[in-house]
Amino acid sequence: VVEGLPQHNGEPTWQAEIYVPQGGGQQLNHSGRMRTMCIRGPSRVSQEQADRDAKILNEAAPDGPKAVRTVANQMQRTKKGYD
Repeated sequence: VVEGLPQHNGEPTWQAEIYVPQGGGQQLNHSGRMRTMCIRGPSRVSQEQADRDAKILNEAAPDGPKAVRTVANQMQRTKKGYD
């Protein structure tokens, strides 16, 4: 969980962030490091909400980056009131 940009009224926000290994044919980048992708959850006004988001993202991580991205997208839609 990282601190996000403050809201317009100055209140702090937090955001869950997870780095997952990128699959595919090439596992290493040009410098020999593991290729990773950062996936972020929605900005939250309470750190507890962001902690819950991080737990959910971590639970989806064993299923791969596509599953984590799907969960993060669902969080964004739910936050905006679409679901």
